[in-house]
Amino acid sequence: SNGVVIDANHAALKACGLSTISDAIGENISDLAGISITGHLEDGSIVRSKLPGKETELEFLLNRIYFSGLPAYVFIGRDITERARIAREREAWRSEHAHRQRLEAIGRLAGGIAHDFNNHLHAIQGHLDLIYMEGASEENMPHLEKIDSISQQAAKLTGQLLGYARKGRRQNKTLNLNQIVRNAKELFLPDSRAGVLISSSFSEETIRVFGDETQLNQAVLNLIINARDAMENLPEEQRQLFITAGTLECLKITPVP
Repeated sequence: SNGVVIDANHAALKACGLSTISDAIGENISDLAGISITGHLEDGSIVRSKLPGKETELEFLLNRIYFSGLPAYVFIGRDITERARIAREREAWRSEHAHRQRLEAIGRLAGGIAHDFNNHLHAIQGHLDLIYMEGASEENMPHLEKIDSISQQAAKLTGQLLGYARKGRRQNKTLNLNQIVRNAKELFLPDSRAGVLISSSFSEETIRVFGDETQLNQAVLNLIINARDAMENLPEEQRQLFITAGTLECLKITPVP
């Protein structure tokens, strides 16, 4: 009852990598079979364990007995390694299937939101055009231009949502990588956190890439966001985010001191 082994059959010795019964007697079952005996174990309990240092998983049926007048336990085990592996794979498949279903639902929701949001943006842009046509004071022009700029950025966001809702149907074309990176930077700036110094540098040459504009924008934006998040625990003076685009030959990684 204290976990010390007093007997074992040939199958148990083989599973634990032992040669003779003398190798097992006197050893603790936690060291041999990974079973921890804590407190009072009920008769008929099912105990699972993993052999120390091995991938073998075992399931034991426990029975309480008396051996030479002393309380003891009999563990009758079987190898469930393959069964456990199949169960894990089945659970992983179920989880992945449920995740795909959630993504499809989110895609449909994103498409609906994007269309509705686009209607609001068109209304904002329409009213801005009317104000521009009727004439606005010089004092109000900077504010109107800011509203115009923000609404254009919002339109780009809705484009990303619509791209997600397309469920991977790409619209590939030749694009300017510098412009992709600039767009991602503009989308990032409204959401940037205080205390992050952002700078950028772009090659004078036009770097052509072929792909879906929305997905490329999202990929670069994700890189920028990940870089920002990686600096969360740094002192404020060290939170420097440098954005650049270039060809592979001029790619350079410079650590921030």
